Amino acid sequence: MISSAEFLTQHFGTTDIFKCLEQNWDRLRQSWYQNGRTQFSSLTLPYYAPGIYDPPLPSTSDIITAQGTPLNSIKTVHRILERYIVKSSPSFSILMEAENLIFLERHSNVKIPKLYAVFSDDKVDSQGTKVTTYYLVTEYIKGVHLDDDLYKSLDDSLKAKAGSALGVQLQALCAVPSQGYYGYVNKQGWPPTDQFVNGPGKENPPVFGPYTSYEEFIDIWYNAALFRAATNRIQPDYNKDQLIILRNFKHIMCSIVETERTPYLYHRDISWGNIIFTEIRTPDGEVCDYEATLIDFEGMCWLPRWMQFSMLVQFTKRDFQIFCFEAAKALEPLNLSMGQWLCDHLLRDVLGSL
Repeated sequence: MISSAEFLTQHFGTTDIFKCLEQNWDRLRQSWYQNGRTQFSSLTLPYYAPGIYDPPLPSTSDIITAQGTPLNSIKTVHRILERYIVKSSPSFSILMEAENLIFLERHSNVKIPKLYAVFSDDKVDSQGTKVTTYYLVTEYIKGVHLDDDLYKSLDDSLKAKAGSALGVQLQALCAVPSQGYYGYVNKQGWPPTDQFVNGPGKENPPVFGPYTSYEEFIDIWYNAALFRAATNRIQPDYNKDQLIILRNFKHIMCSIVETERTPYLYHRDISWGNIIFTEIRTPDGEVCDYEATLIDFEGMCWLPRWMQFSMLVQFTKRDFQIFCFEAAKALEPLNLSMGQWLCDHLLRDVLGSL
């Protein structure tokens, strides 16, 4: 196995991590913005779901001028006209999320916000460059987002019911029949910015995959892992924890039995902020149960079945044991050994995130 210095020199001509990251970002930016959105999404714009809306769906000018309520710190998600959630971004990821929502509406029982519209707006900035902003309009779901402190304040019964509510949605996600490939929905591959494929190679295609071969998927993931491990930390070479993982990466991955290789739909960002809990109350007004709605589907894709447990990586700490246990029951039978290895070693020491 080559050293991290050899890997970086081979692909970037330097071992300076910051220069390597800059070169890689330039490559990604060129691919992401110059190849056009049709490389990453088959969605035709504008898209409007059929129906009659009251109040009418917000237009671009409505969104820009409306005094909506910002729902995140960078003010890219707003609640507008009380009924609608509008997400805006210059990134094609908006379109990928829209496709995922449409797919789930048509092929699953997963509880998600209704997608109403997707459209774009072009402006010219002060330097004369055309800037495109994409807008995603979805249903506003009334509910609460738990956080660490709020969760810890619940009694054990409600912790378990919250976990079970999430489990119902994960089970519905995994019940979608496999389509036999690794990639995004509608037989689309990964953009080069995706963590599974983000790494330099002899070829740098605008889209990676989709892959019908498990071995092909593991090969491209291994290359991305070499890059991530080489640039995640300032060090002269891969450390011992990284080496033991990288040296055995393909052996471990390819020892998986065929049934565990089957592609399943995977959310990839199950966290408190992406679960809306609707409280169910007794006649006396006490919270007695929850229903869960999942949001933020831009990264959803088909991944091997053995990775299912890692959907709960945010909740594997002891503090969330009750919640995690109840959610995980919905995914059984689980490949716990591989799931724990992914969460405790591959993510921590090599990848950092999925």
